[in-house]
Amino acid sequence: MTASQALPESENPEPHSAAKNLQAALDAEALAMSKNPQSAFHGKTGNGRHLRETSQTVGLAFSGGGIRSATFCLGVLQALASRKRLASFDYLSTVSGGGYIGSWLSAWIHRKGLAEVQESLAQADNVNTSTAPASSEPAEIVWLRRYSNYLTPRVGMFSMDTLTLLATWMRNVLLNLIILLAFFALLFTLPYGLLRGYDALATYGHISGYAAAWGGLFFTFCIGYNLWHQGLRIKRERNGLISVPGVILTVIVPGVFSVVFAVIWWIDSQPGWDTAFANVCYLAGLLLALQLVWVLAELAERKPWKQLLCDTIVQCLAGAVALICGVLVIAAASYLLPVSRVDTLEYKIVLLCLAVPVFLAALGVTTTVYTGMVGRAYYERSREWWSRLNAWLMTIAFGWAIWCLLTFFSLPLLEWLQSHMGNWISLLGTGWIGSLLASMFLRKPESASVKKQIRIEHYLNIASAVFVVGLVFVAAAATQKALLAIADRTPAPVFDKDYLPAFWAIFQGKMPSIGALTVNNPDTWGIPVFLVAIVVLVGVTLLFAWRVDINKFSLHNMYKNRLVRCYLGASNQQGRNEQPFVGLDDDDDLSLHLLNRKSGDERVPQLPLQIINTTLNITQGADLAWQERKAASFAFTPLFCGYSLERTQGDTTSLRVTDSSKQPDPAYRPTDVYAALDLEEQGFTLGMALATSGAAVSPNMGRASMPMLAFVLTLFNIRLGRWSPNPAQSQWGSPSPRFGLLALLYELLGLSDERSRYVYLSDGGHFDNLGLYELVRRRCAVIIAVDASADEQREMTDLADTIRKCRVDLGVDIRFNQLNNFRGDANALCTQGYLIGEVHYDAQNVGKLVLIKPSLASLRNEPADVLNYAIQNPTFPHQTTADQFFDESQFESFRRLGKLIGEQCFDDPLVKQLLRVRKPAPPPVPAKAITEGRSHFTDFIGWLLKRAPSLRPSRDGSLVDLFLEMLAVTLITAGIFFVLDRTLFNVSSQFCFRLADCMGVAQQQFNSVPSPGQSTAGEWRVALDNLFVLLYLSVFLLGYKVGCGKHWKVWLLAVVPLVTALSDYAENFMILSWLNGHASVDQIGALAMLTWMKFCGFALSVILLVTLAPAIKRVFIKRWFG
Repeated sequence: MTASQALPESENPEPHSAAKNLQAALDAEALAMSKNPQSAFHGKTGNGRHLRETSQTVGLAFSGGGIRSATFCLGVLQALASRKRLASFDYLSTVSGGGYIGSWLSAWIHRKGLAEVQESLAQADNVNTSTAPASSEPAEIVWLRRYSNYLTPRVGMFSMDTLTLLATWMRNVLLNLIILLAFFALLFTLPYGLLRGYDALATYGHISGYAAAWGGLFFTFCIGYNLWHQGLRIKRERNGLISVPGVILTVIVPGVFSVVFAVIWWIDSQPGWDTAFANVCYLAGLLLALQLVWVLAELAERKPWKQLLCDTIVQCLAGAVALICGVLVIAAASYLLPVSRVDTLEYKIVLLCLAVPVFLAALGVTTTVYTGMVGRAYYERSREWWSRLNAWLMTIAFGWAIWCLLTFFSLPLLEWLQSHMGNWISLLGTGWIGSLLASMFLRKPESASVKKQIRIEHYLNIASAVFVVGLVFVAAAATQKALLAIADRTPAPVFDKDYLPAFWAIFQGKMPSIGALTVNNPDTWGIPVFLVAIVVLVGVTLLFAWRVDINKFSLHNMYKNRLVRCYLGASNQQGRNEQPFVGLDDDDDLSLHLLNRKSGDERVPQLPLQIINTTLNITQGADLAWQERKAASFAFTPLFCGYSLERTQGDTTSLRVTDSSKQPDPAYRPTDVYAALDLEEQGFTLGMALATSGAAVSPNMGRASMPMLAFVLTLFNIRLGRWSPNPAQSQWGSPSPRFGLLALLYELLGLSDERSRYVYLSDGGHFDNLGLYELVRRRCAVIIAVDASADEQREMTDLADTIRKCRVDLGVDIRFNQLNNFRGDANALCTQGYLIGEVHYDAQNVGKLVLIKPSLASLRNEPADVLNYAIQNPTFPHQTTADQFFDESQFESFRRLGKLIGEQCFDDPLVKQLLRVRKPAPPPVPAKAITEGRSHFTDFIGWLLKRAPSLRPSRDGSLVDLFLEMLAVTLITAGIFFVLDRTLFNVSSQFCFRLADCMGVAQQQFNSVPSPGQSTAGEWRVALDNLFVLLYLSVFLLGYKVGCGKHWKVWLLAVVPLVTALSDYAENFMILSWLNGHASVDQIGALAMLTWMKFCGFALSVILLVTLAPAIKRVFIKRWFG
């Protein structure tokens, strides 16, 4: 039986820099795996497609579920190893918690080899060994027990691990809030610029009228062009003008600008009969222009004159009716809005907030009536186009009104509420904080029914929406408060106790300060305060968005570091070189592509080849069929990283028509160069992929994404996901966005998609929590899948979701004949913890799927400790994934249950037949993990030594590079100091090594002290000297550390430069006090003593450093030449 069908020809091999499509990537993957003698592809000839067609590959899948899944799967791995079946797999597909233990296994195999790993795992719990079973447990499992509470290994609310976690989150939240709050403040400052712009344009009202007329004509002709295209029945090629961005640029933007200029002209012209007549002429002109475009289009189609005449009459009548409706709306606006009192600032603000929305509404009413009157003369798609245009205009009008009203009226409203609703405002504030807490901490119970989970989702969305609305209101009020405090400090007005007059009085009381904001202010260099505020806010936003990396300053790196220490550090215990203060070792992690073990001049993939599943979030994607899932599979392997958007049965919003037989756009890149342009971490590491696959809590979470909740989670930096370069785009080398503001706003508003330069990746369980999808893509003949998701009711939701996606996307049907029996009895107790099903790739090719699920047997034949834990914890073995803090009994109970069910499964004769024994590949050649010691200076040394970048040394011994770098900087600074002494400071440097000579130098310095107020140059020299002291002290300490190595010797030698530096600082302090008018003859002797100690100590420090020079040289040679 071959679980493959005829696959389409992949593209020809592409250059290393070109992206590959799915078929090309899988072909290259099969060819690479065929070089491993352990692989099912080994020994076969042909291209990659032929290998995949003729080979029966075996895959192992570990599901998501946090540390619960990782610990249960550990027991399954031990069962496989004890049956000598660990080498039987070609692929290891992992998701989230399954990725914890899968990456643990891959790192261990990389460092020790599969044969040793299998032997060590088989010995654990083996009662047939000559030693006690506990003593035979490998150190790698003991390490997992030690770090089962991996987030905070030292338990306790006030342990340093817990406090470090809290401090990291608070630091990241602060940096995050600086960017976002500065951006919000900028948004609520810009309307003051509109107010100033109105004053500037109001003096040229007639020019505004011309601008409105010409903009309206352009707007109208672009509408006509689009409607003409809508009427074409021929197949249309791609046309940028009629696409969504094209319509925005050519129709909506000119239309809005035309309306803004029309409003300015309307206000400036003082409404009357002349203005009304001009308004009628303006609207009539637009309609006539539109009619002219339509007539020309109809003539181009050579329609009969009779039909053309009838249609023209209909169009004219429709235009007349629409014109009357539009004029009535503007007339009503003229009556209701305070146009006649525009000379006062408060009424200008009211008009700024409401006039543009009213004119946009008039335009919408006009087009709506016109479309209705034209009736059947328009095609349905043309009527749909008008509706979409009106939706855009309505959105802009509503957004404009809310934006301006919040800017100008939020603070008066808040003060009015405080003065009239003191007790109620406290209650509202409490409710607002409560909505924040609910949106952050209320989570869906994994064991709850689907209906209950949907109800909780609605509550979460409502709570988040309440908080977001309140936050935007408070941000607008705070921005206005700060701006008005800077501009002016006028006293609060006295107002009546009636509600509306009181509110209006508060608003009017702000007018002097608002007026001061928009005029030239002598306190801000003659520039309006609002403009200074805009410049400052733009600068702060851009600076922090540029320097604060959106990935490194989220929770992602904190999460990654702890996962790496726990799971990847387990196999790096020998020669561990952890930083003692934080307990992390950079060598725990390793570049993902290094899982291809070296064999001669090429690298052969290590088996089983790990597929780390993550989710590509597509909350605003083009495929309408994916609006429920909002996600796609993004896979990391040691060979390739990327995704393929399979064609589904749904529609698409894209105007491009694609052939259904055409392959999706190429979106796979080689792992060794993907996201590799980073000096801190070279390439995508196993730890980065592992943490991304387990990013369960993120603003964008596939089908669980909620816009309002995304806003709250992004605002408070509760982001485990990662922004990664899009492999389908040309710039995919940088691991993070260079400028994070745009990505942060996309995350805030839930607008991630597959078309941007960077894509948002989150927990693989947000798409496929079982890890089956990628194995079915590879058409594995046998799949062992461990489903350790929380499923107390045994509804098999994750399994059903994966089956549905495989059928819709891949055309593969997965069937289980005994699934109802596998659900268990009323107490969820089962006869066995595994089930065998079938994977129907097509009529001829049927694979086998063995599903293993944490289950308690109806016979209750589990070990006594496991049964006892189940009695004390009724939700076992389906405890919530939110519990990531396992204790000893919890860890052992899940591990032992996984081993028990695994042994029962792999002793089944049918499963034994499916998993043939394979000989493990030989142990790998040891390789360094990550060369994280590179820097620009290291590259410079490598260039001097003519060494290729790939041959740069690792971080071991990199202290000698830092010493050389500091030595170079110190020598350059000394040279600059010497030149400045001879030119700017006009001082001759004098050295003295006898106390008598130093007395003369001190006397000379005392005599040369200038009078107070004329000592600026001397103060600058002291400041530069203080900097120089820091530099030479660093050089001596680094040199002693490199040359000695032993800590006690370094501390002993460090006494000399430390005393020297302190003497130098004391000397500078005394000189500085003299420069400020506190000179005394009695201090000359003390200054001479300090000068003598400085020069003698410096000379002795140099002698010690020269003595250690041979040792420093040996360290340098060992680092760079081995």
